[in-house]
Amino acid sequence: MCLAALLLAAAAAAPTDAVALYDAGKYAEARAALEALDAQGQLSGPLLYRLFFCRRVLGDEPAAKDALERARASLESENTTAKSLEIPFYLANAYANLGLKDEARTVAVETARKVGSGGLPKPASPMESFQLGRLQQEAGDAEAASASFATAVEGFGSGYPGQSRWARRYLAERAMSRGDFAAAEPHLAALVSFPGAGAADYRQLALANGRLRRWEAAARAWREAVRLDPANADDPRYAARLADVAVQLGSLPERAPDGRGWNVLSTAELEETLRDAQRRAGDARNRAGSAPREERPKIEADLREARGRLTASGLEYALRGMGLREFAFKEGIAVLIFQDAPWTLPAE
Repeated sequence: MCLAALLLAAAAAAPTDAVALYDAGKYAEARAALEALDAQGQLSGPLLYRLFFCRRVLGDEPAAKDALERARASLESENTTAKSLEIPFYLANAYANLGLKDEARTVAVETARKVGSGGLPKPASPMESFQLGRLQQEAGDAEAASASFATAVEGFGSGYPGQSRWARRYLAERAMSRGDFAAAEPHLAALVSFPGAGAADYRQLALANGRLRRWEAAARAWREAVRLDPANADDPRYAARLADVAVQLGSLPERAPDGRGWNVLSTAELEETLRDAQRRAGDARNRAGSAPREERPKIEADLREARGRLTASGLEYALRGMGLREFAFKEGIAVLIFQDAPWTLPAE
């Protein structure tokens, strides 16, 4: 864009317009507005940082590096008299992007301390709550960051996709790490609603729903992971099929045959349960060949029990990310996962 065009654009745009475009994730339009303002010397440190980010997202690394260095210098000067979170927030981010981790943490710790002591005002908007959360995250205060991010996403609604994605991913990862899948699931569901959601997001959503025994939702998420990442589709494809079978069966055994929960079985114990279910299915079908008619209901019940055990142990195997496809293929169990015929007695 030539200088005349930049000046014309700047005349029609204010810094608030550029920020609105940036917050909406419209980085190409935001870049044009910011560069127009830059031509008139109207970019503060926070706006220079936004210009850096836009250029980086759009793949213009040399121009992005230049904007980042300029942002750093401006933010360092502005931070000496900062009266709000915005300047230290962007300064910490600038340091982090320059690889200056110690400097970023120092700014984050000091700013969080000032907010706590009243030296800086507490957040008055969802965006300020997000900024404080990022600083608390950088400072290593996970509990405080989680509280700030929760406040931010509640206020964001459907807006601020970039910031909402960051906050929700942080909240989901913390909840998943402590096994609170019910708390993680809404954040993961929101993440996959944003444009550009990836296979990893869907795999995490499937994991949360699987741990909550919401098999239909888990199957949908695994199938999306297959669609988005076909090169790594084997395990989610197997897991999706098992989740479909769980829906088909209506219920699964909640515990292993010895009374323990599936989640406490070792890998070897899960694998032996899968093999045992395979043997039981084969034995039941063999018995059916010579059994009198009155014994068929019992044999069918045995088959259903074996299928339930195979499905439950297979899903636990999949939820742990242990390579279900490889094990099932090696052991000849894949046919029992993908086909209904082995679970049906031959006609009399």
